[in-house]
Amino acid sequence: MLVMINIRKKLLIIFILIITVCMLSGCSQVVTGPKPQAGNSLQFSVNYSSIYTGSNYRYLFIYSLKPIITPPSNYYLFVPGEQSVYENTQITEITTPNPTANEVINFYFDRYFSSWSDVFLLDSSQIQSTYVYPNINYFPNTANRTINDIYYTQNTIAPDNTIWKMAASSAYPQGFYFEIALNRLKNAPQIGDTIYFMFITLDANHLVKDAISSQRAIIKNQIDQETGERDETESNLQPNLDILDWKLKII
Repeated sequence: MLVMINIRKKLLIIFILIITVCMLSGCSQVVTGPKPQAGNSLQFSVNYSSIYTGSNYRYLFIYSLKPIITPPSNYYLFVPGEQSVYENTQITEITTPNPTANEVINFYFDRYFSSWSDVFLLDSSQIQSTYVYPNINYFPNTANRTINDIYYTQNTIAPDNTIWKMAASSAYPQGFYFEIALNRLKNAPQIGDTIYFMFITLDANHLVKDAISSQRAIIKNQIDQETGERDETESNLQPNLDILDWKLKII
């Protein structure tokens, strides 16, 4: 019994000595890194497979805080608010023969636009761009011609450097670079939010030719987060529609 008491005393003394040494040597200090910060802007750069010459092509950058469906190649695509697009009825998912304008519009809002938040339509001059935004956080999942036209007349902004700006980039001589102010977006992200995006190239007939999206690369709203990749060259595409490489960074 006496032996057991002595062993316990020795163990207690050893434990006290270990605690004392740790306190004196800093063992108890917890080292933490810098606190993550929300980004101020989203930078996006893209190169095409040959020198950019500027043709009658269109480019869409779509931002969201929820997953976005990527349309297939050669798919007809417009943006909320665009007019004179209702003649297109070659949409295999619409089984009604000769669908009306309202049916076509409702299909696009339900299938695609309802997961979009902020949309930037860039033309091939690299100068003109249009910003379309929803009334709340996302475009509705049901719509008709009247609702679609509202976005054209009320929710479309011509180039505005306080929201986004485009510029040349020596790192992307065969494409372009632009920057978007995150806090100016209709559905601005909070720190740590996953940012979903899609960049699409369209020909003069509004047909999808190439696309990249967050299905291939996830990024969160935190300073210095970045993602990007080199894309495969597609010989069947016009050079200004074939994405070669791209990078997205939060700053």
